Amino acid sequence: MTRRLLTHCLLRALLPFTAGGVLNAHAQSVFPVSVFPYAESFDSVAGPGLPGGWESTRNRTSAAADMTVSQTAPRSFPNCVSATNATVAQALTSPEFDFSLVNPDTISWFMRRSSTFTAPVVVEYSSDGGNAWIPVPGDTLLSDGSAAYEETARVLPHALAGMSRVRLRWRIVPVPTGSAGTLRFDDIRVTAHAAKDLSLVRVIVAPQSPRSSEAISVTAIVKNVGLVPLSDATVRLYTNCGDPLRPDACSLIAQSAPSTLLAPGDTLRVALPEIRLGPGLNPLIAVLQEAEDMDRSDDSCRAVIEVGARPGGVVINEIMFAPFADEGEYVELMNAGGEPVSLTGWHLTFRTESSTARKILTLPVVPVLLGPGSCAVVAEDSGIFRYFPWLRGADSARVVIPPAWEIRLTNTGGSLDLLDPPGNLIDSVQYSPSWHNPAVVDRTGRSLERVLPSGGSSDPGNWSTCTLPEGGTPARANSVALALRHAAGTLSAFPNPFSPDGDGRDDATVISYSIPTGVWSVSIRIFDARGRLIRTLATSTPSTGSGEIIWDGRDDRRLTGRMGIYVVFLEATDAGRLSSFSAKGVVVLAHRLN
Repeated sequence: MTRRLLTHCLLRALLPFTAGGVLNAHAQSVFPVSVFPYAESFDSVAGPGLPGGWESTRNRTSAAADMTVSQTAPRSFPNCVSATNATVAQALTSPEFDFSLVNPDTISWFMRRSSTFTAPVVVEYSSDGGNAWIPVPGDTLLSDGSAAYEETARVLPHALAGMSRVRLRWRIVPVPTGSAGTLRFDDIRVTAHAAKDLSLVRVIVAPQSPRSSEAISVTAIVKNVGLVPLSDATVRLYTNCGDPLRPDACSLIAQSAPSTLLAPGDTLRVALPEIRLGPGLNPLIAVLQEAEDMDRSDDSCRAVIEVGARPGGVVINEIMFAPFADEGEYVELMNAGGEPVSLTGWHLTFRTESSTARKILTLPVVPVLLGPGSCAVVAEDSGIFRYFPWLRGADSARVVIPPAWEIRLTNTGGSLDLLDPPGNLIDSVQYSPSWHNPAVVDRTGRSLERVLPSGGSSDPGNWSTCTLPEGGTPARANSVALALRHAAGTLSAFPNPFSPDGDGRDDATVISYSIPTGVWSVSIRIFDARGRLIRTLATSTPSTGSGEIIWDGRDDRRLTGRMGIYVVFLEATDAGRLSSFSAKGVVVLAHRLN
């Protein structure tokens, strides 16, 4: 998977405009035509006669037009225009177009031939209402043997700007054969730019693969597609709170107003202030504003910027892999970083210990940003609301139910990975049912909870069984979570004493250490009161000055230690093994007295 920037500038065809600058959502059939874009699908008449303003030659017979409206094989139902007999010169002529206050842009149409209709077709324009004709630049349309509708487009000459009696026609150049052939036209379209029209052509973002909190430069390309110079344009960049069909500019991020006079046909690069975006998919919309702009339909560009997250910025915080029959699995994600995160487009992948094939689940649109310290729940189905009723309230927006539960967690354990939208590995948990508290006999409907967000994701001591009667804490603080407190000294433990009895209170202790600045290899071991080694917590683990590690009160055989005093011993050596550092601390393991 690769990071990418997705941009889409809104098509000017979304809103027609009049030469006088008034937006008109329903263009009327008034001639000469001055409302653009203009579209004709020949569906407004029953036929065989042509719509108002359209004309055809009468060369095959003086009693009827050569080209007529037909209901046979239209591209868009119900009608098209058809012509027969490629051996006779014929032509289809459009109504008059008034370009006096607009800059003509393009003409496009769909055309279909039968295999025997081989006559070339020439597209022409007239600026005097049809007295003199000039070919539109472009090759003569020849038969390519296809019997399907094909779209063709031509750029209209800019010399037509200011002309008020422009007509277009499609002329058949006769050939000796093809008297039984048929030629059809449908869905003809003419576009033009208003006299005063700035267009937001595109938005450029650098770097193309930004990381979390990295400065991002945004440049908008603005072009004057009108007929007169314009200035005082402003480009604003917003968060897009809408969807692909209905964009909604809801929160201003940056803006720039260069106040540069832009001549017709010229372009301008508008640099906006640098922005910083949170990890995930960030939908944005750029909007161009100029007081005299007569066509607003080409003034917006949408962009979706994929920002890579930092490893460990979002962690897997709770796993329900063995739910009750009607409950459904879930995975809770926690924002362990310092900035909001959009989870849209993130990926959860899973594989068993015996398989190399990974199952992938991509998160759909998540409506809210995940704030620092907050959790979101990715659930198999809506059964999660029955077992955890608090999710029906304000927390419901943080429950994500994908269309299909692709990962299917196994009760025997496996590797669960979290990837950001660009595909970077952010967190990985290789869970096992042995991570449950040994005191819990029936683990069905009970989740594995993370003890410390900053602790090791695949450290068995950093996970334990949910202690609450509900069996899980989706979107709430974990029942076994520990709050970090840094005590004075080079080596400390909190809580101290601690009681690993599975009641959800002080079930583990966090050993915090501080060593001189540098790169060290750290080893941490636990000894009982007689000096016997019972647990190795770390062996030559890289560290750069300080850190934390969890002891769950168990020895290396996964048996809970006896009540008493234990010694924590830390050793650190530098990369060259020229310097060493050591520290000792005491932690008390307690048990409930019956």
